[in-house]
Amino acid sequence: FARSLCPLFQDSKCQHRQDAISEIDGEIMLLNKEWKIAINRDGLTYMLFDLNDDPEEHENLAGRHKTKAIDDTLRLRILERLQQSQLP
Repeated sequence: FARSLCPLFQDSKCQHRQDAISEIDGEIMLLNKEWKIAINRDGLTYMLFDLNDDPEEHENLAGRHKTKAIDDTLRLRILERLQQSQLP
């Protein structure tokens, strides 16, 4: 564990992981440097924040036409992460 984190401490440009994901009661949240998204049990987005423009998360962009492509991309990333985490 410590060996895998050492490059992070030595090089500030080194990235440990692209995003973080959490799940509670069937709802899933994904967070990266630019976006935060949360989906419900049905896979529908109910929270979407642009962390560059709105770091305090005041404007929920979920369901807006202008962010549909971002929403789709992030929901796909959630599915990819869930698939990666499944045991063989």
